[in-house]
Amino acid sequence: MTIDDTAARPSALVTGGSRGIGFGIAQLLARRGWDLTLAARRADQLQRAADDLGGYGGSVQVVPGDIADDAVLDEVVTRHSEAYGGMSGLILAAGVGTAGAISGYPMGRFDKQIAVNVRAPYALVSRALPLLRRSAAQPLQVRSRIVALSSIEGVFPESGLAAYGASKAALISLIR
Repeated sequence: MTIDDTAARPSALVTGGSRGIGFGIAQLLARRGWDLTLAARRADQLQRAADDLGGYGGSVQVVPGDIADDAVLDEVVTRHSEAYGGMSGLILAAGVGTAGAISGYPMGRFDKQIAVNVRAPYALVSRALPLLRRSAAQPLQVRSRIVALSSIEGVFPESGLAAYGASKAALISLIR
């Protein structure tokens, strides 16, 4: 997809955008002329990702921090809004998971998986809806969409991955 000069440039907020699948999606969008806001925990990895993606000609904003933190969620949406005014894509690629039996499973790990895999996406969708709606009326290549990366564990859970599978099942349900 190429962006017509007369159309508004599409923009996306990508969580987990500094590496892995999130970075791969950010690369694809950057190559297609999208402006980006990347959120991830490590500032050094985010800066490397931004340097790489900036070579495609679009603008890249970075917001380091843990998306389990409401202040980071507020900052990432505010920074994206200030930079681009709308949001063509909300890419929910950040996620965490650990294996372990339910018996004795550390509740701190359970809480972290729910916070990152379910609560943060829910909060980001809620906070980003005005920006997504603003972009929804744009031409097709700019129109808004939400993409959430889940896992087969959310549909077909395996032994030892109850907390992770439950968090991914909840994410699937949220997006549906």
